[in-house]
Amino acid sequence: MFPGDNEVNERFKPVAAVAGLLFAVYTLGWFVHWLARHHPGVQDAVGIAEIALIAAVVGVTMFRWSARKPLVEAMPPLVVAVAIGCAISVLLSPFAGGSYPFKAGAGDFFFKVWIFLGASLAGMLLGYLVLVALGRDHRSRALDRMARARPTVTGRPNARQRQKQGAKSRSDVAQH
Repeated sequence: MFPGDNEVNERFKPVAAVAGLLFAVYTLGWFVHWLARHHPGVQDAVGIAEIALIAAVVGVTMFRWSARKPLVEAMPPLVVAVAIGCAISVLLSPFAGGSYPFKAGAGDFFFKVWIFLGASLAGMLLGYLVLVALGRDHRSRALDRMARARPTVTGRPNARQRQKQGAKSRSDVAQH
């Protein structure tokens, strides 16, 4: 064992978990696609659901990781997880569907890579936009903490402080 091995393992466990989950979703999609090989309509629905699930997994991960850390720290591990998940998925998942990666040619193989990466990018954007819209991103929370801690420049109370004072004065009035 090398010094710091546990620290590295702990840091990359979430990356491996997300990559594994993406691989599981993609492989399950290939397997169900193979089971429904005589039903083209079902195969199309499975493909769309698979892409939507990939975007959802990446979006939820982006939402959770970016709420805890700044985007600059949360994005690189997610990009690595998506890259590993994509590489493993497009190379190994076709075997679950009775095929192999380059059966339909290089164009089809790279088309699947672009679809996977496009769904992941859409999930990242959607997850981060929802996080920002809810005001739970790292920057919004830091600005909120700063506004609470610092008095206003004019010396007058800000809206939050006025609201607290108003609540206190109302309770004082109710007691007398």
